[in-house]
Amino acid sequence: MTTPTTTDPVCGMPIRDAEYAASFGGRDYQFCSSTCRARFVVDPEHFLPTAPAPLGA
Repeated sequence: MTTPTTTDPVCGMPIRDAEYAASFGGRDYQFCSSTCRARFVVDPEHFLPTAPAPLGA
């Protein structure tokens, strides 16, 4: 059985058993390094996907 992986939202690296984590907007995120975590904590919205604008907006 393989360990599930997740993707670092800052650099896109697949990771498992992440040592670094942070929460934002009620969700937990995992990171490959303290550097990626620090970049995320400063400006999390920069690294998260944005929803497309509704049609007609």
